[in-house]
Order: sequence, then structure tokens, then C-alpha cells
Amino acid sequence: METSRNRIRLLTIIISSGLLVFSLFSWYIFLHTDFISEISGKNISEISKIIEDEFSDHIYKKSSLAKKDALMTYLLTGEISSSQVKEGDDGWLFYLSESDGNPLGIYEGSFRLSDDELEAIRTSVSQTADYLEEKNIELGLLVIPDKETIYSEYVPKKYQKADATSTEQIDEVLKSLDINYAYLKEMLLANKNADYPLYYKTDTHWNKIGGYLGAKAALEMFDIKLPELSELTIDKVERDAGDLANMANIGQFLDYELDYFIKEMPVISQQISDDLVELHNPSAHSSKTVLIVGDSFRKGLLAGMLYEFENVHVIHRDYYETEMLDDINPDYLFAIYVERYAPKMNGLAETIIGN
Repeated sequence: METSRNRIRLLTIIISSGLLVFSLFSWYIFLHTDFISEISGKNISEISKIIEDEFSDHIYKKSSLAKKDALMTYLLTGEISSSQVKEGDDGWLFYLSESDGNPLGIYEGSFRLSDDELEAIRTSVSQTADYLEEKNIELGLLVIPDKETIYSEYVPKKYQKADATSTEQIDEVLKSLDINYAYLKEMLLANKNADYPLYYKTDTHWNKIGGYLGAKAALEMFDIKLPELSELTIDKVERDAGDLANMANIGQFLDYELDYFIKEMPVISQQISDDLVELHNPSAHSSKTVLIVGDSFRKGLLAGMLYEFENVHVIHRDYYETEMLDDINPDYLFAIYVERYAPKMNGLAETIIGN
């Protein structure tokens, strides 16, 4: 298996090198070719089309060359060339983006919230809880730690873990409210196990074990018990590299990493898109209905939720529409925020209520 992978890698290096040289040569020709003859006799519309096509081709070639450069850097040096991804210890990858939640800024404590921003979160969450209570809907609010928070031992040493973060600022505010709320940091840290990692090495997300523990903690807020992991059967399967590896253009050259499936949990065969998805399990313990509104981490909760509830509706919060609440009429609404998006709770009332 490993010998075959090495042969494929060597062959890919040779092919990629040839493609890179060809691309550079083609681009050189493009820069030094006289296009006067091509546009001679053409009207303005035709000339504009030629220029547009050449510009689009130029952008595509630049993007392709950037990907080839990142690929060649990794194959020849073993280092990742990416402004979005940083490699830590033991092959763990971490998300660098400052514009998409700034996870490492939160980790280092350089990203902080003002008193006004914290008050906006308090107001938004309180308004949402009051609104749902009037409709006899239970609110469950969940904050899921970033990967860096749980696996800080693998974060590159140049990034120093802060004693206090913006998430802890939010945590303090939410704990002061009379709501069903949980920040899953301590629970997940307590469940770290060498046999079952809770997050993927090459992906930003938690895996199915982490997601199940999240669902278990979410339901415990309402005194609903899911089985302990020790009572369940866990299967290991291989999965391709995750979103961080693909951002860095190295996914095809990484060895498979393990994923985990809990045999006793319902199998979700539907594609979970950002739009509203309805899941049903006639064998569930409860006939009640759940609505989950959140970011991409919401998907990890689904197996555990569907094990307990017959009807589970799930949607990305950016696609949620206020009339869905009356249409679905859930018994529970779970609002899900991964740590780097927790400051977006200041918009929870606008999302759910529409004001």
C-alpha cells in the first residue's frame, strides 16, 4: 500500500513538473505574442470579447500556477505553502484565516470583544429566549470549541495560547442568563482519548465521535440521556483528507485518516445542504420535533439527535427564514455556534425573530 503510494507520488511529481514547465512556457508566449493581427478588422464588441477571454484565461492560469506552486513546494520540501493553512505537530492542520472568524486570533487572545459587543450578544440571546418561551419552544444554545482549543498541543509553537479569550468573555455573559446553554470546552477536553480523536487532523471540523458527545451534552441540558460511548460499538473507516488539506492543495498526497461510526446511531443517507433538510426516524425514543440552526458544525449533532427524536430539521443559519419556525413548530430549537463564530450571536434575534 505504502510502496504504491510512493510510486504514485513520484509519478505525480514528474507529471506536475512537466505541467509546470509547460504552463510557464505557455504564459511566456502569451506575454510576447502580438495580438494586433487578431483584433484587426474587428468591431468594438468583438475586440471586447477577445480581451475578456484573454483576461479570464490569464486569471485561470495565475490560479493554476499558484496551485502548482503549492503542490510542488509540498512534494519537494514537505512544507505547506498556504496563507490559509498552517501545519502543526504530528500532521495536524490548522486554519489561519483572519477574515473567517480568526480562530488563531481567538486562540492567542488578540481578538477581544468590547463591552458594547458583549451587551449586544446578551440582548440578542435574551430576546430570542423570551420569544421562543412565548411559543412554548425550548431554546438550547451550544458553543463548540475550535480545534485549536481542544488540541492545543499540536498547534505550532509560534502561536501562544492565551489565558483568556473572547469565547470566555461570551461564556461569562451567557452563564449569567436564565437559559439552557453549554460551552463544550471542558466536556470535550475531559473526553480526549488516544483511541478516538474528537476532531479531524486535516479538517476544521469535529468528527462523529465529537459530534455525538456534543449531541449528548446538548440533550443533557433538558435531562435527556444518550448512551455513554463505552456502551456503544464504534467502527473505524478510512476517509480522504479534509477541507484544510484541500485548501492547501495537498489533499491527494496525504495518507488516509480514520473516521469513526457509531453502529447504534441512525445512518443519515441524505445530503445535508445549507438549505432546510428534514430527517425522520420512526424508531426514535421521542416523537418530539427538533429544529437545529447553526453553522457547519451542526451536522455532527444529527446522528445523536435523530437517535432520540423522531423529527429533526436542520438548516444553516444564513439560509434560515423566520416563517420556518411556525411551519415546523418545533419542541426544541438548538442554536449552534462554533467558537470562531460565537460573536455572531449578536444577530441571533434577527435570525430567529426577524427584528
